[in-house]
Amino acid sequence: RGRLRPRDDRRRPGRRRVSEERTEGAGATAAPVPAVDPEAARPTPAEPTSGAAKPATDALADLHDLAQPEEPVARGGAWQRAADWAVLFKLRLASLAVFGAFLGAWLGMGQGHELLGALEASFWIACTAASGCALNQVIEQETDRRMERTRRRPLLTGRISVRDAVVASAVLGFAAVLGLAFRFNLLSSFLALSSLFLYVAVYTPLKRVSALNTLVGAFPGAAPVAIGFAAMTGNLWTWG
Repeated sequence: RGRLRPRDDRRRPGRRRVSEERTEGAGATAAPVPAVDPEAARPTPAEPTSGAAKPATDALADLHDLAQPEEPVARGGAWQRAADWAVLFKLRLASLAVFGAFLGAWLGMGQGHELLGALEASFWIACTAASGCALNQVIEQETDRRMERTRRRPLLTGRISVRDAVVASAVLGFAAVLGLAFRFNLLSSFLALSSLFLYVAVYTPLKRVSALNTLVGAFPGAAPVAIGFAAMTGNLWTWG
């Protein structure tokens, strides 16, 4: 009675049938594993999307395009060309030089010169101022390109070439110095040449390195009055 009897499935036929049904069912549901094609298993390259990173060659091409200078703006008609030259010569600033030169010439008109002589002297002095303004823009191209106020000037957009600007300013300056020398006197011619030199060769480069440029620029700024007076009188100390 205390012994364990060996399990005999024959006494329990129901259990054996259930066990056989489970075995048959497992064999029926198991599916054979298909063979893998090695060509089909190779990964296909991913299609590029709009948000994907660009290859290195495309990035270098973009940098090269950014490094290229801007295309020159198409030139307009005669009025546009005239407006570009007016910007290059800074006619509004040159008009102040004309006013100062005429004031100085008017103060010296008591030496026997007429009004037309004062106007002619003012014209030559204005040519000197326009020449200096154009050369100033030629020198300061890199600085003007960084500022929103000056980045669309004719030299930077290509509407006027640097060669044309240099030639025109040189002709104006040379004509002004000779006109004052032959039509008036050497003193006014020397003062005009000195003013042009101080503005272009000293004041313009000094703006980048020192605040003393304001002191140096005061002399070319006040020079038109002195040049106009010297053109009419031949000196700087005779009054009336």
